[in-house]
Amino acid sequence: MSHFDSAIKKIYDKVDDLKESLNYSEKEISDLKNEVAKQKQHLQEKDNQIMILETSASETKKQLTYLEKKSRRNNLRINGIPENN
Repeated sequence: MSHFDSAIKKIYDKVDDLKESLNYSEKEISDLKNEVAKQKQHLQEKDNQIMILETSASETKKQLTYLEKKSRRNNLRINGIPENN
């Protein structure tokens, strides 16, 4: 019977090792899930910042275009017509 007892002990030891390994793996997976959630949040924040910067750049470009057009309007030169002061 002792042969069976030692075989059963080995099986229990293996099961305990597997449980420990599984617990470690579950903790690692949980940690990774938390890290992924943090990275998603960080990515969302960066996406929001990019959108704000793109909007700002677009508005600045519109303003620059308007100012360039306004500047050119005042600098028209027409030949052949006398200038009145």
